[in-house]
Amino acid sequence: MVSDGFFQGYMTQSVTNANHEVERANIKIAELRELRRRDADRIEHLEAELQKANSEIRKANRIIDTWNAHYVALETQAGWMLDRLDNAFGPDKNPARKHAYAHDVRDRIPTGKRKGERVTMRDHVYFQKLADLTTGTFEHLGSWKELIRTAKFFE
Repeated sequence: MVSDGFFQGYMTQSVTNANHEVERANIKIAELRELRRRDADRIEHLEAELQKANSEIRKANRIIDTWNAHYVALETQAGWMLDRLDNAFGPDKNPARKHAYAHDVRDRIPTGKRKGERVTMRDHVYFQKLADLTTGTFEHLGSWKELIRTAKFFE
């Protein structure tokens, strides 16, 4: 029966070791549950931030679309006015269609459908206002000439 004592001691020690392993595993499980909870909170926070950012993007896109529609409407209005001036003065005598500069080669529309056409008085007025704006209120846009080349206003 001596072996029963050794066996009982061995089993007691094995059970004690197993209990310690279970305790360590339970601690690890609790730590993992806490990490999962924190991750879930972080994910919830990030999802809320993403929704807010998407909302801001939708608002910005609406503003962009609004200004694009406004621009197209103004272009239509300007075209209508040019047609009325053509009818009143004749296309060759329309003051808005007269060439703005004497230099024939250098002063041309740089991009878009009218690329290479001579600058008219209508364009000159537009360029002048753009130059004023880019040296004042919209200074952050840089040079008005570079803006005309890169922004594709005439596309």
